[in-house]
Amino acid sequence: MARTPNAEKSATLSLQITPTVHTHLKRLVALGMFGKTPSEVATGILYQALQRMVEKGHLKHRRLP
Repeated sequence: MARTPNAEKSATLSLQITPTVHTHLKRLVALGMFGKTPSEVATGILYQALQRMVEKGHLKHRRLP
């Protein structure tokens, strides 16, 4: 089934990770956590980490125009 489009615009980011990190991401995929691919899992983890930073006051949440 196709996904619904994101409400917000998105940007592409390319990361280089170690084989160990990639293995951890694949394990999370197998557990069904955060997404169906290592990239989706990494995105979910990044979103959660940024949300925690906003909640703790390390970052201010601002919407772009």
